Amino acid sequence: MGYLQEQRNKMRYLNNTKYVILFLVLVIIIFSKLLCLNLSSAIDGGDNPVIGELKAKYKLVQRRSDKSVVWKEIKESTPIRNKDTIRTAEYSEAILTLNGGAEIKLDENSMIRIDINDKDINVNFEYGMMTVEGEGLSNDSNLKINNESGKLKDGKVTLLKAAGKESVQAQNEKSSIFLQSPERNQYFKSDKKGSVIPFQWNSKGNVTIEISKSMSFRSTIVRKATNQNSIGINLDKGRYYWRVFKKDSVKEEYSEVRKFFVVETSPLRLTSPKDKDTIYYIDSPPFIIFSWKRGELDSSYRLLLSQTSGFEKTVYDSNTLETFLGVRNLKEGKYYAKVIRNYNIRGMEPESSPVIYFQIVKKTKVPPPALLNPSNNQEVDQKLIVNAELLFNWEDSSFLKEYTFQVAKDSQFQNIIFESKLSKNFIKEKFATDIGKSYYWRVKGKTNGGIETVFSKAFSFQIKVSEKLQLEYPSDGSSLYPEANQGVQLRWKKTNTRGYFLVEVSQDKNFENVIYSVKTANVATNILLDKPGIYHWRTTQFVENIKLSQSVINKFQISKILQSPSPIYPTKGEEVNMQKVQRLVFDWKEQGQVLYYDIELYDKEKQNKLLSKIQSQKPKMELKNYEGLHSGEYVWTLSSVYKKQDGEIVKTKPIKSSFRLILPEEQFKVPEVYTPKKLYIE
Repeated sequence: MGYLQEQRNKMRYLNNTKYVILFLVLVIIIFSKLLCLNLSSAIDGGDNPVIGELKAKYKLVQRRSDKSVVWKEIKESTPIRNKDTIRTAEYSEAILTLNGGAEIKLDENSMIRIDINDKDINVNFEYGMMTVEGEGLSNDSNLKINNESGKLKDGKVTLLKAAGKESVQAQNEKSSIFLQSPERNQYFKSDKKGSVIPFQWNSKGNVTIEISKSMSFRSTIVRKATNQNSIGINLDKGRYYWRVFKKDSVKEEYSEVRKFFVVETSPLRLTSPKDKDTIYYIDSPPFIIFSWKRGELDSSYRLLLSQTSGFEKTVYDSNTLETFLGVRNLKEGKYYAKVIRNYNIRGMEPESSPVIYFQIVKKTKVPPPALLNPSNNQEVDQKLIVNAELLFNWEDSSFLKEYTFQVAKDSQFQNIIFESKLSKNFIKEKFATDIGKSYYWRVKGKTNGGIETVFSKAFSFQIKVSEKLQLEYPSDGSSLYPEANQGVQLRWKKTNTRGYFLVEVSQDKNFENVIYSVKTANVATNILLDKPGIYHWRTTQFVENIKLSQSVINKFQISKILQSPSPIYPTKGEEVNMQKVQRLVFDWKEQGQVLYYDIELYDKEKQNKLLSKIQSQKPKMELKNYEGLHSGEYVWTLSSVYKKQDGEIVKTKPIKSSFRLILPEEQFKVPEVYTPKKLYIE
């Protein structure tokens, strides 16, 4: 019993949530500490002896010590320790200098592990492209690459290896073929049609140039034999590798492998100001924004302004990393502008945009503001004035900082009823007006320097009472037969006052049970009513939140919802083969209380020529007359026809269906006449 009780106590601890959480937190702390130790070890690089340093790098180069699993980015002059693993990322390069004098160059996407003992340089070459230079090494220095030995004395060896492949290709670079152009990692600019790249080398005689997108040259996009020492080749944008080789009956001799880039650059041009722009100012010189679009490879920009097209002397010269610069205090006169973009890429020279011309002109007179609303001779509802909801506004101007607004009873402004000074280009204000009278308004502006414009041309407006809203459709007491899912359109007459309309539909005349309510700026709206019954509708006009007028209430009745027939056969381009069915039958879903159905048949291949028009009281129709039919495409339409209470006939919108008819070759063939054309009767 004591043993069982002890086991129960242990299980109680395991089932207790707080003990489980405490245990998990302890595990997290321990493993976090171990990870920190590992990261610290990665940063320090371990305790192995230093065998060299990172002499130079481009973009991302990482190192991992033999006691770590963490990759750490390293900078130039970082010590390299024995048994370190070094790798480069895409578009990255590294140059390692070893203590003995050897230099290892790693191209992009390359990885090596270095292990040096007393006499051997052991390099585990994982993948990528590596060049080892041995100048200055002692005669007994031995290079082992992937456990394959070879003397490295006053020369170079370049190795290529694709990741995951076993084969290693070695090329002795102590060759008589020396590549001149393109240089290593050189960039060439191109347009969408590509660019002709000049290739040049120093070897004479018959050689072959190879260009590939793979550093191992597993596949080549250009392989061309020539007896010249230069050639031009058109290439699209991309990253390329190139080499030259020659061969005779004894051996093949390869040059080094070089990488270069062809990049597509977008045209550089100033987007603001525009060419031949005229920039005006009144009091002080304007603040002008110069802008342009950024290119994918751009690193920085230089904006130049001059008063001569040749830029012999500049009035503004500034560098920026952004795609715009603001310039102020340019005096009145004519100017030329251009922007130069710089590339942070070797071999790509700065590029200038086209030169634009603009001029700065000081105005002595400022035009008055242009009036906008209310427009000249506009009728204005008095309720808008009373509730201060009538908006007076005019065109804003960067030259003007203050406006004077006036309203008068006469066009000569001898009897001004309202005046205000404001900094905005609009105003809402209430003032006393009389219905049926005309009023006039105008505005003038003032600059920062105190220069006033003349008054604008005066606009007049007339005060009126609110218009009565007149409903058009459905009229009061009307009976409607809408189609299913088509709805009922409600319409009313347009008013002269801008605003919006609130449309309401109710099943009671007091609008206590509103089933439809919508706001619209139009004079019509469509509502979907899905069952017969009696309905009431009205509309109300508002400006902002001010109610101007409301229509009378119209009553209408939905007597019946018309149901459109649903075709069953043939539909959706179905094939009707008369060799199999023998009969051409049209079938559809039956609808209740239908007077009859309208069926029309069209020849689609003859510009939808009407072939037949039939009425049927049943939901099926057989076409018995095949005259004029042929194998081909046809369209048939189907409508339901109803009779209203007043005897009027209404028809639903036709439903279209298509099918393909196949007739037997001998069927409906014109009979061949065997009787002689001439008959002789005695």
